[in-house]
Amino acid sequence: MNVADARKFLKKNNIQFVLAQFVDIHGSAKAKCVPVGHFEALLTTGAGFAGFAIWGLGMGPNGPEYTAVGDLSTLTLLPWMPGYARIACDGHVMGKPYEYCPRVALRAQVKKLGDMGLTMFTGIEPEFMLLDRKADGSLAPFDSTDTLDKPCYDYKGLARRSDYLGKLVSAPADGWAGCVSDRP
Repeated sequence: MNVADARKFLKKNNIQFVLAQFVDIHGSAKAKCVPVGHFEALLTTGAGFAGFAIWGLGMGPNGPEYTAVGDLSTLTLLPWMPGYARIACDGHVMGKPYEYCPRVALRAQVKKLGDMGLTMFTGIEPEFMLLDRKADGSLAPFDSTDTLDKPCYDYKGLARRSDYLGKLVSAPADGWAGCVSDRP
């Protein structure tokens, strides 16, 4: 995708804001809401952050600004937030990739492996649980019959949610409209 294609994609999907997203050293997502009119700037100069306010960047209060520069290949919709898209960003300081940015550090290590003739393979195991918000604002298991002390791998719980899981895995890659609801 190039910038012109991205602009069309954003307009077609009525996107008003793009979340400039990166992770801190602990893997916690951080983001800034950028109006879509500033999308191209997000790809060049980036979105500015106070680096000292982010864990693990090694920056003090008087340090330079940390900028998150968008990686166009990661632009995606946020189906649960109509009008929003997100883009993964690389951290930059003073116009250069910042070595303590997790994406920049990973890219450097993958290059070192490649220089040695090695390839890194990794995988993830996405897991989640369904929760329900009670009237008092607290969270509880979505399924009120889920009362086991250790409910992991419970066949009965899995069987009760098979309808939801079917919708989730068959949803189109560009959205979860069939899965997002108050009650799956």
